[in-house]
Amino acid sequence: MTALKPAENRGGMILRLGNPTPAACEARLTTPTGALLLPVRLDEQPTGQQVVLQVAGESTRQLAPFDTLTLRISRRDRG
Repeated sequence: MTALKPAENRGGMILRLGNPTPAACEARLTTPTGALLLPVRLDEQPTGQQVVLQVAGESTRQLAPFDTLTLRISRRDRG
């Protein structure tokens, strides 16, 4: 983990994961059930990749060599 901070628009938290090695690796995340995980760019704008609704508390993400993954973590809107 390289950063965990409030999103600039206060719409959740920004989690930044990095792999500083020349080998692929797996990151394991534990988030509240029902959390939305949205891949975003470094400027916190959506990448266009699909939003993931976290239905279980733990998930894994693959990181390529020297890769960075930035996610906006937010709660699902109720209603």
